[in-house]
Amino acid sequence: MRLYAYSPAELKELGINLAEEEARLNALEKELTAYVGDIRLRRPTWKQLKKALPSDAAAIDWIRLRVPVKS
Repeated sequence: MRLYAYSPAELKELGINLAEEEARLNALEKELTAYVGDIRLRRPTWKQLKKALPSDAAAIDWIRLRVPVKS
């Protein structure tokens, strides 16, 4: 449910306290983080990638650059 899409009047009509919901979700997020730990994956080195790929394969690394717009 996207609570931020509702007006304060609509939330009141639905019996939803936005601050309480945010606190509840933050607590759940902390509990989940404590349970699973840091699940971010480490980026492999190019040597690890080279070793994992077959000899006839290639790896492509995409990068995104933000070019400043001159005014």
